[in-house]
Amino acid sequence: MSRTPRELDLAAQPSWGRRLAGIEGIRGIAALLVVAHHTTRYLTDGRSAVGGVFSLTEMAQHGLTVFFVLSGFLLYRPFVYSLIAGRPAPTIGGYLRNRMLRILPAYIVIFLLANFVLQTLLTENALTATLNGNPPPVGMITDPWTFVANLSLLQSFFPGTIMTGIGPAWSLGAELLFYLLLPALFALGSFLVAKGWKPVQAALAPVWLMVIVGVATSVIVLVLVAGQSPAGQLEALWGSTWLAVLDRSVLAQAELFGFGMGVAALVVWLEQRGVVRTRSWMRYGGLALGLVFAFVGARYGGPIATTLVGVSAAAVVLVVVLPGRADHSANGAARVLEWLPLRYLGLISYSVYLWHEPVAWWVRVHVPHDGTSVSGWALSLATVTAISVALASFTYFFVERPAMRRKSRTDRTTPRPVGHLDAGEGLRPAR
Repeated sequence: MSRTPRELDLAAQPSWGRRLAGIEGIRGIAALLVVAHHTTRYLTDGRSAVGGVFSLTEMAQHGLTVFFVLSGFLLYRPFVYSLIAGRPAPTIGGYLRNRMLRILPAYIVIFLLANFVLQTLLTENALTATLNGNPPPVGMITDPWTFVANLSLLQSFFPGTIMTGIGPAWSLGAELLFYLLLPALFALGSFLVAKGWKPVQAALAPVWLMVIVGVATSVIVLVLVAGQSPAGQLEALWGSTWLAVLDRSVLAQAELFGFGMGVAALVVWLEQRGVVRTRSWMRYGGLALGLVFAFVGARYGGPIATTLVGVSAAAVVLVVVLPGRADHSANGAARVLEWLPLRYLGLISYSVYLWHEPVAWWVRVHVPHDGTSVSGWALSLATVTAISVALASFTYFFVERPAMRRKSRTDRTTPRPVGHLDAGEGLRPAR
């Protein structure tokens, strides 16, 4: 099957290994979920005919959970490959440089444009302002400390600036700390191998550590807010408080990264065991169970909903990357996710994630919209999505992709992972 230069040129080459089929599709779905959640929250009243939609899209907030799980899987994979397969580890300097190139250029550009052009950033904590009887504090950030904290991605580390700027960007603080922690976790695994542990056991030790830390932190947060009124709990967890800082930290999200890391360990272990084919009933049954479990967990999981959805997301990622045939080709689920529009949305999903909230606030201020009907909600969602995709396409092609092309390869060997596709393969719609 031939590939045109244009198809090969759409995505930047990965810095380790080969591209896994279906991953961009998962990212695209997660991005749509996050956009739907925030559009509904900002552009509807949550009552009237749209009340049912509001309740449904509250579950869409777990799109971010999927992103955390994916990060754990993709970033731990080269390290766990080194532990289990005994291959050279990624160079730490190159790895950290690549991570900064992936995150910072696009974020800085979008933050500056949203602040000075759209002027629709959160100038202070929105929940705190609302509880004080003020309208959402949307505009241009002029306070020097708030501006510098957001520009440097430090806003989620201080109560005075948490949930300012681009609201969803709080997650980048947790991501950045995970990037820094991962080499230390790999060092722990290497130390255990040197002490005589089996490679698989050593690779799983950081996974268990992350899961235990994440669950323990979540329990601590729940204990600290126990007994408070719903309004008090909301303010403690989302207001300008140190507890909100803890709840947004990598410690509180650690189990989500850990679930993804566990999938990476399992996939590499299967590859080393020579597993080159899985039965279709196992894959599709696992996919169906994962999706049902995600829905039930998000709808009825209460305080453990995020953890349940994280387990489900990890199961879905595993199903997607499992091999379908003996030639290591992608399975059917992965190829469905390679549908061109979905894959394209996945490619630009980082920019979509950063653009959509400022765009939603801009639409709320400048575009007439109906927040009480389902048709009005659908039109608002289509408007926010279309503008966000257009802006994200601009920043992807002119900021993200050029930055990613400056990344260096961090491996000295090129493995053939389970369910891989060469870069560019599968860009055409799935047949």
